[in-house]
Amino acid sequence: INARTLKVFSKLWFSNMCKNLSDLAENSGIKIYKDAAKNLPAFLIAAGPSLDRILPFLSEIKKRCILIAVDTALRSLIEYNVEPHFVVLTDPQYYNSRHFDRLKSPNSVLITELAAYPSIFRFQCKSILLCSSMFPLGNYLEKRIDIKGKLGTGGSVASSTWDFARYIGCEKIFIAGLDLGFPGKRTHTKNSTFEQNVFSQCAKTKSSEHSHVSALYGANTFYKTDYSGKEILTDNRMSMYAWWFESKVAQFSNLEVATITPEGLNIPGIKKSSLENVLDLPKNEKLISEFVEKPLTSNYD
Repeated sequence: INARTLKVFSKLWFSNMCKNLSDLAENSGIKIYKDAAKNLPAFLIAAGPSLDRILPFLSEIKKRCILIAVDTALRSLIEYNVEPHFVVLTDPQYYNSRHFDRLKSPNSVLITELAAYPSIFRFQCKSILLCSSMFPLGNYLEKRIDIKGKLGTGGSVASSTWDFARYIGCEKIFIAGLDLGFPGKRTHTKNSTFEQNVFSQCAKTKSSEHSHVSALYGANTFYKTDYSGKEILTDNRMSMYAWWFESKVAQFSNLEVATITPEGLNIPGIKKSSLENVLDLPKNEKLISEFVEKPLTSNYD
């Protein structure tokens, strides 16, 4: 996956990096958070359709867990007045930068990489931190300026988000919205940029249903099972992402990884949990705030 990504996007990454060179020196790396959250649970937020069921409870979950969201989910969270502690964007494409259009999240830390589309570095947030680049030129420059901290990449930003939770030391990781399929024949959470664009771009000759069908059946789809044993439509691409998660959970067997949205594709090694189990966790607002703020303050000092 990563080799093909490098081949397809190498020219774009090179162009972005040339425009972002000053950010390599000006922005710190994720290494300031390395193993700093060993006693705190993480809650990962992906942008699958099942996230809709969890959105109303995220403000309470934020009091108990470190919220780490993928870029595609941020718009849905802002709609519910929830700013994640961290939001991750690692895709260098222009259209990925559009997930942040007209958004700001002043209480969130953005995790990105040097090859991100340049407008990302103007996003209004608490702080911008870099992870190490996948691109050889980025690695070359880092070694001569500052090593940022490496995250795993499995073709999807959700994989980097999961690896960030592992990187900061969380041993209990809950997940919502990591469907890697189409539960209810839907593609994304309803407030995501993908979903909204379907309606804004439809016309008499291209209805919203036409776009949804293209998304559902455009990549060799087939049926597998969710965590409850029910059929779920998925495709080759998302099955490959699922394999990445399966391999990483097996590699780091000391971690407790569970999904609270069992409507998604069943990934061996990830257990089935419930929203109630997360809400039963003790409130950790003070400890979480100290975890987020202290490395940033120390770094600025």
